[in-house]
Amino acid sequence: MPDFKYSRFSALYLPSGLSDWIPLVYYQDILIGSESTSWQISTQTDAVIGAPWMAHQSRGNAAMTLEFTVARAWPTVGQAERYGHYRSRLMHMHPQGTLRYMYAYDDDSPMVDELWDASLQTCRVLPMSADTALEPRTDGHGQMTGAWIGVLYSFLLTNTRVTTISTYYDHVR
Repeated sequence: MPDFKYSRFSALYLPSGLSDWIPLVYYQDILIGSESTSWQISTQTDAVIGAPWMAHQSRGNAAMTLEFTVARAWPTVGQAERYGHYRSRLMHMHPQGTLRYMYAYDDDSPMVDELWDASLQTCRVLPMSADTALEPRTDGHGQMTGAWIGVLYSFLLTNTRVTTISTYYDHVR
């Protein structure tokens, strides 16, 4: 049985060429497992390494992989399947964009809010049954209804453009 946790972060995605942010996960949503992040760093080592331009550009060569799986409940199996397939199609049709990553929540407000250039690595639908994966949903008559669906997202993040970091001391002043 998978490990379920409440999300400690939020992520929104703005595909290149579109004007609306797509919510991927909100703080306190149900995750299957936990998010994973890993860093990769690649720095050029050619003759211009001492140049100020090269020192600046090497910061942009760091990349972070962010992966998480979100569980969503829907009233019917058909609605759950429609959501999963629509989300997968939308993400694969727009694999490049901007990811807003908010974390370190304190009093339901993120202390860190970052914008990243994002490249979709994968978006996969994971159908789940209500009676085996999460607590069953019931209607007012005690009948089982509804369906859960999981969506796995994986992004390669580069070039942090905006970072807002508030510290504990910002909140107590």
